[in-house]
Amino acid sequence: MALCITNSLRFLCLLVIVVMAMVTASASEERRIALVIGNGAYQNVPALPNPGNDAADLAEALTLAGFEVIEGRDQTHQEMMQTIREFVELLDGASTGFFFYAGHGLQVDGRNYMLPVDTVLRNEQALQFEAVDMNLVLAQMEREPRVNVIVLDACRDNPFAASLQRSLSGGGLAPMETEAVGTLIVYSTQPGATAADGTGRNSPFTHAFLQHANTPGLELQQMMRRVRASVIDETGNAQVPWDHSSLTGDVFLVPPPEGVDSDAAAIAPLELSDSQIQLQLWNDAKSSQSIAELTAFVEQYPEGPFRSAAEARIRGLELEARQSGDTVADAVSRQVAYGVAIEEPKEPYEFYANARVYELRGDAANAVRMYEKYLTFSPDYVDPHYQYQRYLRATEGRTAAREIYNEMKFDRPDDRTLQYAAALLQSPGQRKVQLEAFLDHHPDFAPALYALSLDYSQRRLGAQTTADKRRERELLDRFIELHERGEYVKYFIDKPAAETEIEDAENRLAALSVMSEEAMETPVSVSFSYTNSGFLITASIADLSYGEVSYRLPGEAFTSLGFFDFQDYRGRLVAKRSFELPIETKETEIEIKYLDSNGIEQGPYSFPFDPEPVLYEAAKSGISGSEHQWIVYQYQEADDDDPAYVSVIFPASYYPCALEKVMYAIDSDLPDTELSLSVCEPLKPNHVDAETVMANWLQIPPETGYLSLQVTYKDGEVSEVKRYPVKW
Repeated sequence: MALCITNSLRFLCLLVIVVMAMVTASASEERRIALVIGNGAYQNVPALPNPGNDAADLAEALTLAGFEVIEGRDQTHQEMMQTIREFVELLDGASTGFFFYAGHGLQVDGRNYMLPVDTVLRNEQALQFEAVDMNLVLAQMEREPRVNVIVLDACRDNPFAASLQRSLSGGGLAPMETEAVGTLIVYSTQPGATAADGTGRNSPFTHAFLQHANTPGLELQQMMRRVRASVIDETGNAQVPWDHSSLTGDVFLVPPPEGVDSDAAAIAPLELSDSQIQLQLWNDAKSSQSIAELTAFVEQYPEGPFRSAAEARIRGLELEARQSGDTVADAVSRQVAYGVAIEEPKEPYEFYANARVYELRGDAANAVRMYEKYLTFSPDYVDPHYQYQRYLRATEGRTAAREIYNEMKFDRPDDRTLQYAAALLQSPGQRKVQLEAFLDHHPDFAPALYALSLDYSQRRLGAQTTADKRRERELLDRFIELHERGEYVKYFIDKPAAETEIEDAENRLAALSVMSEEAMETPVSVSFSYTNSGFLITASIADLSYGEVSYRLPGEAFTSLGFFDFQDYRGRLVAKRSFELPIETKETEIEIKYLDSNGIEQGPYSFPFDPEPVLYEAAKSGISGSEHQWIVYQYQEADDDDPAYVSVIFPASYYPCALEKVMYAIDSDLPDTELSLSVCEPLKPNHVDAETVMANWLQIPPETGYLSLQVTYKDGEVSEVKRYPVKW
């Protein structure tokens, strides 16, 4: 073991040469399986230089630590799926599963996707075929009880942002939660943010991870605190590694040597005495302006003689930061990142930060105690409630979390934010009811508007009715209005989390704007057509799935249109939506209503019916749709009595209800002779008068070249002049 000085931490670090003999006998008997994937050589977007190095270096470190490692670099979709399948098969019976991915990743509608090197994403639908859903890996790893570690250095800028603009839930990755015990999910940066690829051999996160990965006896969550501090220091606070843990015990990548406890193994020097090491480290650290450096020193020597001095220095730097305009969010994120709990918290944010620190340490009792103490201050911030609820769901389950919040809600009925937060834990139907009731009393509480809009969204419902879309848009319109007045971000300590939700709201509102205001308000439209037996009325419904459709005329009861004898994709009988009215029907109003897919009646919607334009359109379409037969020739051979001739009839004149006049000419393109039209009978728009047919009958000689014809409709439209050659 050798000693070195680092530029960033400015104190001695211990370089450990790890050999397999350092793994304890009990650890060597266990099977620990790791899958490491690094995708950088992208074919359709700019390449990333570091993921291949990240994967290779971490694979080597895990192999030295005693893992059985599967490594994949620059993999296509097919290769990634095959590698994951191989990993899943080897996991059977293993005590530990470790998954690492470096490369492009993105979140869409709250789900995280890894991108193979051959990815081409033109729209959201392509995700299922081109990308790899991270939940697939998580679900497979948690099939059996074991320790599972997932490390994602996949938060680079999304190269497909333009083609997925509507569906993107924000930058970076979304937080993944698991209710399985024994899982640690690590992100290279905080949810919703992007991470740097770095300019060296490795990304900043993987570089820090590798620095600590082979330290014997360094417990994994303690290691992550060191990694977090290193990354924060290297990136100038721009990147904060994050994790979600349901671990219940200590986990080591490299267990401590036999007979040595984990704390001693992680820091014990081999060449200098403990007091010499601490003195040299303190001489380097005591003048530091970096809280990260001082925190790392306290963690390394929690019982050392310089701890009090280091903690005093940390408090002094924090005070300076607050006096210089540091925000509550800055103070909380810094304290959480450094993993330092304040021994005697006084301010509300200090209790919240302590809760987060204890949560990251896996200290459930103290985490809950600090969360509950923080909430007694009745703060207006909502994101601490979100964080506490996630923690309760992961550690206690949703039912227990709901009971805890219901009890607090009844104890503090005037705490508006608490009342709102308690509603979020209810079952979907009850949550919607409670949020609607909450907004009745607090219509300008923007977080509730956003939360309720999600309950009406396609993301939550899968299939939306038009009523769902209408309500979602109403809520989002009001939400955006309040946000623009500064009435949303103020409820968040974590401002980037608020910005992520604002971006999501704007994207969903843009998607809803595709549907017109008229269609949103009146999701039913009707069309009228003429048949030989009367008028056919057909209703078109904007909802993809709907139930019974009914109609009525003035003074009548609603009549159901019934159902077909076949089913839709949901297994429900398909409702009929057409009906007929007799030809004698006069101008009137028709009302139509229907049941949406939730069984809620929509309507009735009223539509005026005027038979005259329907009959006119029927007659006009009869003419315009048969222009190739406006003139028909019959050829008569010569016989003993008569010479050869051509008979001409004019079907174009058969629809008088739509015609103003019909003109024709012989061997000329300027029609100059008008045909006779019979009297229009409105109730018989297709009636053909035999006398008029005979009056328009014409006989022409065989040598005639062509006839031309032009139609003028009653609405003023004039057809082109059509030629009809005579072919003897």
